[in-house]
Amino acid sequence: MTKTASIAITVILLAMTLTACGGGDETLEKTTDKTSGAKENNSTAAEASAKPSPTSASGAEEMSEEETSFPLSDVVKFYAGEGFSMAIKTDGSLWWWGSNNWTKFNIEQSEYRNPTPLHVMDNISDVSISKTHVLFIKTDGSLWGWGQNSGGQLGDGTTEHRSNPVHIMDNVVAVSASYDHTMAIKTDGSLWGWGQNSEGQLGDGTTIHSNTPKHIMDNVYIVSAGGHYTMAIKTDGSLWAWGSNRSGRLGISWLTEPSINPEHVMDNVVSVSTSDPTVSAHTMAITTDGSLWAWGSNGRGQLGDGTKKDLRNPVHIMDNVSTVSAGGLYTMAVKTDGSLWGWGANSLGSISVDYLNENISDVISLLNPVHIMDNVAAVSTGTDHTMAIKTDGSLWAWGNNSSGQLGNSTVMGSNNPPVQVQIP
Repeated sequence: MTKTASIAITVILLAMTLTACGGGDETLEKTTDKTSGAKENNSTAAEASAKPSPTSASGAEEMSEEETSFPLSDVVKFYAGEGFSMAIKTDGSLWWWGSNNWTKFNIEQSEYRNPTPLHVMDNISDVSISKTHVLFIKTDGSLWGWGQNSGGQLGDGTTEHRSNPVHIMDNVVAVSASYDHTMAIKTDGSLWGWGQNSEGQLGDGTTIHSNTPKHIMDNVYIVSAGGHYTMAIKTDGSLWAWGSNRSGRLGISWLTEPSINPEHVMDNVVSVSTSDPTVSAHTMAITTDGSLWAWGSNGRGQLGDGTKKDLRNPVHIMDNVSTVSAGGLYTMAVKTDGSLWGWGANSLGSISVDYLNENISDVISLLNPVHIMDNVAAVSTGTDHTMAIKTDGSLWAWGNNSSGQLGNSTVMGSNNPPVQVQIP
């Protein structure tokens, strides 16, 4: 996650018995600007344990037998980024589709964009993707990366771009890649960071860039790298933040300057998701009681509190939330009953589409959570497209598809309804 990460953090969902959920109160704001203001996005990884169950989209007709005859995706983790997507199957194989402009994957048959999932490599346990680079953990715990490296964000000791995977470090259990910096957790709970550090986003007490991993803190089990800032959850459930506090993205009201050292934000946190825009980033967190909290930039209603006012302190949004993913300028969350909700910028159909609610199709900003569909196990947000896995194991995507990031073998602009992703 993503976005939410784009994590990217991984949220493990327990198998649930799901019931349909109706839509909630909506605050809709219409504008004439239909272009997304997001430039970068920290996608959030999503992982789900799903049980077979009948599926239907809220507000739509039941899918026919022919429409549901596709083989299930066999996907255990999936990642929506800026213009491209990735997924890991149960056999550990890694797949990619969409834009190849920034990350420069060295994949046979790869073009500038590819709308059909392509096999990348095997023996992969986790991945984190940003606009510029990709980090992945192999099943042996080794960390590898490729893509752009002008800020040292790959951590290989150079600033050379890489079109082939390069080894970074070993004994890694989690990784989170932002636009120009990367954070990783090792098996001993130690947190490491590298890349750009102009606003203290590495958290090492300096603003000195580093193209090699630097030890930051210990006893960490979740980390999420956002636009020039980082959030980390320690093993005691405390949430810590550092880097830029522009628009209040750190959630620390008294802090007016960037923090080059970790600062305590709140306690009893089990999940956190950051967004990657360097100017308009926002943060979402889930506490042990299932309540969802938000802070940071809110110019498009991405916090979901019914306003467009930036917030410098955590504010309560909703309850009974199991997973959340902060996208470029929007947010998606799955509740414990399997219902999917979204809010914020909807300019390219990343939140909802015509067939779900004709009253929402032309709405650019959704200021309160809007019910999207049911029977969802996990969700991942990109810059302007969304992916979700349902409880029957099928993988779906919608929103912008100008680079083939929906993975349905087509390139068809924006405002696309959910399509099932078919991975060989």
